[in-house]
Amino acid sequence: MPRLPMIERDAMPEPLAQLVASRPPLNLYKVLANAPAAAQGFMALGGALLRESSLDPKLRELVILRVGALSGAGYEVHQHRQLAARVGVPPVKIAAALREVGDAA
Repeated sequence: MPRLPMIERDAMPEPLAQLVASRPPLNLYKVLANAPAAAQGFMALGGALLRESSLDPKLRELVILRVGALSGAGYEVHQHRQLAARVGVPPVKIAAALREVGDAA
C-alpha cells in the first residue's frame, strides 16, 4: 500500500493528466501526481533514459533489474522484469540479474 495518496488522472492538473494518459497505467504516476512539477520532470527524465539513450535496451533492462534487486526495489524489479522480457532479454539472464550476491547457483 502506498504511503501517499494515489491521485486519479481526472483529478490531476491538465498538463500532467495528458502526459499520464500517454503512458502505461502505472500506480507510480498516481503517487507522483502529489507533486505535479516533480512528476513531469521525473517522467521526462525516465522517458529520455528509456527511449533516447544509446544504451542497448537489453543491457539497460539488465542494469535496472540488477540495481533494483540489490536495492530491494520490488516495484522497480516487478515493472522492469516485464520490460526486459518485452525487449528480448532471455529468462536465464533475467534470473541471473535478480540472483542474490554470493549466490553461486
